[in-house]
Amino acid sequence: MDHASYTRDIHAAVQLFESGRLEQAALAWRALASDPDLPFPDRVVQLLNLALTFTRLGRMVEAEAAYDEGIAIEQRLLRGYLLESKAAWL
Repeated sequence: MDHASYTRDIHAAVQLFESGRLEQAALAWRALASDPDLPFPDRVVQLLNLALTFTRLGRMVEAEAAYDEGIAIEQRLLRGYLLESKAAWL
């Protein structure tokens, strides 16, 4: 995904989230997080956005799964941002 497309898709997802269209925002965050061309740190941020969206929707099992998916990515990179975010969420 080129930078212009990535930026456009991020802004679209943010607008969906901020306008309360949370189901559509979740789909947008999932699509971004699933893009194999996206660098791991960016995928982790999109998984955090997905977890926050699921939390807002009251879908806690899916929120935790999104956190855990991001944590698994971070562990390969020896980072802990999402692990700390999940701890704060709990």
